[in-house]
Amino acid sequence: MTTSQIRCLLAIVSLAEANEAVTSKNAANLLGISKPSAHRTVGFLQGLGMIDKKRYGGISLTDKGRETARRLGIQKENIALHFAGEYDLSLADAGAAAVLLIGALPDEALASMLNKVMRLQDSVGIAVESG
Repeated sequence: MTTSQIRCLLAIVSLAEANEAVTSKNAANLLGISKPSAHRTVGFLQGLGMIDKKRYGGISLTDKGRETARRLGIQKENIALHFAGEYDLSLADAGAAAVLLIGALPDEALASMLNKVMRLQDSVGIAVESG
């Protein structure tokens, strides 16, 4: 998945968890992007089987989308906690950096990095969740 697709999927989850209407427009507002960009990314997510979108209506996650978002959220959180502590970044900045890495790294490199991050966090007593 691309970084923009990851950001959009996680924004959809955030809107749903906040009991907000999940629409392309609301996702665009949350992400600070144009509505056409959000609409295009939502279309890609629909093509990947991550979401269902009603014409002129709401967006809902599929089982595949929920599982992918859960896994991505755990990866983002683990990397962000490491970056925040290691590089003195705010959690927001560390989270943004984590999403960029998740979107850019090949799966094997990401898995290797996450294993190292989780071992480091475990060695200093930070509770981690694998995903």
